[in-house]
Amino acid sequence: MADFDLYDRPLVWIPVKFPGLSQPDGDEVAVAIMHEVELQVEILDREQFAEWMQLLEADAENAGTVDRQAENRSVTMIVKGWRKVKARGRTVEFNEENLRRLLAWPNFVTALGTSYMKAWQGQAETRLGNSASSPAGGRAGEATGATTAAETPTS
Repeated sequence: MADFDLYDRPLVWIPVKFPGLSQPDGDEVAVAIMHEVELQVEILDREQFAEWMQLLEADAENAGTVDRQAENRSVTMIVKGWRKVKARGRTVEFNEENLRRLLAWPNFVTALGTSYMKAWQGQAETRLGNSASSPAGGRAGEATGATTAAETPTS
């Protein structure tokens, strides 16, 4: 096991699972499904975590307003990239507009909060590849290929 690095705040990949519905072909009744995306998040220190909690509260109070810059501050503070996000079968670029679209999905924000809290408390889901370092070596603030790799679909 490596020594603890006081100045290393890692970026980690966490799964975010949220319920939804899928419509089968024809006139059949919709079926319940579980969506899953993987987000690269920064593990905040205690002071930043307290600030993040205040932002969550403010975001909840502002929900439904037209203040686009303020509404997702808590999410952009922690989320640095994603994978397993598609549009019409194509990989979607991680950017502010696309993140806003994901945040609009029912049940997603609650699932993100739950997953992040587990990660902040050091609880990792046992999954293949979850223990690997990020492409940039795991340091917060460094760009990764996951955040710039794909283009946004246009049709």
